[in-house]
Amino acid sequence: EPVPHLRVIQEAVWQDRRLRLAYRRADGARRERLVDPYGLVAKASIWYLVAGAGGQIRVYRVSRVLAATLTDEPFERPPGFDLGAYWAAWSAEFEASRPKYAATLRVSPEAIPVLPLMLGEGVHALLARAGPPDGEGWITVSLTFDSLEGARSLALGLGTMVEALAPAGLRASVAEWAERTAAFYRGRG
Repeated sequence: EPVPHLRVIQEAVWQDRRLRLAYRRADGARRERLVDPYGLVAKASIWYLVAGAGGQIRVYRVSRVLAATLTDEPFERPPGFDLGAYWAAWSAEFEASRPKYAATLRVSPEAIPVLPLMLGEGVHALLARAGPPDGEGWITVSLTFDSLEGARSLALGLGTMVEALAPAGLRASVAEWAERTAAFYRGRG
């Protein structure tokens, strides 16, 4: 992910200086905050800033930072703050709160180079753990999505390079949306 403001954020962390951020939330809303940058965490090639803001500790995805300005204001981390312990607790809570939708997909050899572009580099580990390819070179993988809609979007986006195997509701939803899409385009001449 592009992180054009990482250097300024690193300076703020190292120098214990407040940082003015313009940030795009996951829902697209833009926010501006003055934060105390407690530390940076890199997870699966994604940078996160752990910072104090408004009396709370928050986590910001660095790639969503639209602007970062180093101020002259110093700050002090809370006594006993442990970045590693905070990150472990926050990560566990975040993962537990996320919706989970498990899907089994059969992936063609042509789709393999495309998957990291769509799902991120972490998909390489999933592919490595998958069983050997079948007689046609296809690999069966189990993936977790936020929702049925997310799994369906991936399957439809890859077209005939992927087959949704399970759950049955996903398979039926992909077929229904593909039929509706085909009918739409046929009707447009």
